[in-house]
Amino acid sequence: MKQVAVIPKEGLPERLDPEIVYFTPYNNSHIEGVNYFGLDIPRSVKSARIKVPIVHWDFATIAFSVDAADKSISRESSEDGWTRVIELTICLVEPEPWNRSKVLLEDMLGFLSGDVWKLNFLVGGCEPPNVKNFKCVEEASSVSLLSGGVDSLVGAIDYSTKQSKTLLISHIVRMDRLTQQCFARRLNLDNYHLQWSFSVKRVNADVEISTRARSIVFFAYAILASALVPTLLNQRVQIVVPENGFISLNIPLGPGRMGSLSTKTTHPYYLGQLQKIWERVGIFAEFDLPYQFKTKGEILQECRNQALLKDLVGQSSSCGRGQRVNAQCGVCVPCLVRRAAFHHAGLSDTTEPFYQNDDLSIANSVDISAASTAYIRYTNVGIDRFVAGHLNFADSMSKQSYKRVVERGLKEIGNFLSYVGKV
Repeated sequence: MKQVAVIPKEGLPERLDPEIVYFTPYNNSHIEGVNYFGLDIPRSVKSARIKVPIVHWDFATIAFSVDAADKSISRESSEDGWTRVIELTICLVEPEPWNRSKVLLEDMLGFLSGDVWKLNFLVGGCEPPNVKNFKCVEEASSVSLLSGGVDSLVGAIDYSTKQSKTLLISHIVRMDRLTQQCFARRLNLDNYHLQWSFSVKRVNADVEISTRARSIVFFAYAILASALVPTLLNQRVQIVVPENGFISLNIPLGPGRMGSLSTKTTHPYYLGQLQKIWERVGIFAEFDLPYQFKTKGEILQECRNQALLKDLVGQSSSCGRGQRVNAQCGVCVPCLVRRAAFHHAGLSDTTEPFYQNDDLSIANSVDISAASTAYIRYTNVGIDRFVAGHLNFADSMSKQSYKRVVERGLKEIGNFLSYVGKV
């Protein structure tokens, strides 16, 4: 078991336990051996003039602490080389609601990251920023994630056609920052766009790059930003997650792709558990999943402003390796799903600046092989056997809808791979 403690500077013990990885939240303690995270968060909240309720702030602290722990404990040190046992202690402003929801949280995090989590919540956490001249965006009714990818672009376009505004919240990533700004500006939503960053600074911890828990940071942003949206008593703010159902489910393409290649960042079970937790602790926010039963190709095909989509979509990014190579590789599963979506929708693939592997007919990739094999297996055994065991979380009606979106997603990929001579 690996132990992580998130404690403000004034609460740190005089003698640090060498077996515990210590973090101070939102500031640098300048104490040898103590890591820190989230220096930009209080500044961003103040700049946006958000009066954050304590329960929202405590959720954000939990989310950031989980991400920090996830990035700071190597999977290689675990018995099976993947599954870690993490005991995470976090100081909160008001820990009681979270202690009552601890079992739900541990289950949700276990599903999200593939680890065993043991959570402890204590008093003494950092207070939310003191914002006196706080803001309320009267014309807004929802908060939508804007990553710079295809789905979030379509979501922003579709929601911009509604009468009320949606606040756009973005996580700043090196390649996507200017793209996010461009999308918001072209949608006349630049005044409703927040771009935040969250960094983990390690001085005495391992580095783990799998980052399976990273999406909880995006939802922390959304919950903090939701305090800008005016609501009636106990009315829920809509948190829009514009992600296609095929990718959200992310059913492994083969038996060898169960662990590191099967992320669950927007999986319905994960979001359902998070929704239950918010309801239990008194966070009045509700997920809106407009594309949970759509494929990426269908999202492109049905976008409400095709002219604007065609103008902007080439600037979007989908690649799982793009941060490392400064371009979209063209052969990872996200790239294949992207390229298949363009093919399905009959749109020219105007991706900028290029795909590293543009001509798939001569490309060699384990992901192409996995996708091709998965499509052939689906055609041989049928959708029921392909998804067997992966949809047990859903009720009977939803299960059929999920099954159909997986089937249509496989067909999109299969048709595209057939077109380029890879099936």
